[in-house]
Amino acid sequence: MKWVKSIGNFKRWIEYYEEKKRALCTQVTNGIVTKVKNKGLDFSTIITVCYIVDSVTYQISESLKLKSKIIRWGIIPVGQKKYPVIPEISEGSTVRVNYNLANPAEAFITDNIGIINC
Repeated sequence: MKWVKSIGNFKRWIEYYEEKKRALCTQVTNGIVTKVKNKGLDFSTIITVCYIVDSVTYQISESLKLKSKIIRWGIIPVGQKKYPVIPEISEGSTVRVNYNLANPAEAFITDNIGIINC
């Protein structure tokens, strides 16, 4: 069961890193989705966004996060349905991007917040 503890520690480290990144990335701009790569049912969809800060173009790629909704049969939960936190995402769509003013290459997609990737 030692590996279970390691997975928990890894998850906490990722959460800490993402929290720190969100705290540093305070500036907001709009970006254009340039690529949506769907890898099938077993893998997460990767979205690539280009954004411009001070006449310099930057690019970030993130896996599209999903939300989960419980499917019930009466009051009994029988499954779950996953759907993207950013609906209607396609190439050419506009999304908000938070970036670090000191290092604009450090950024994340504002509305792509969740924990489920596939």
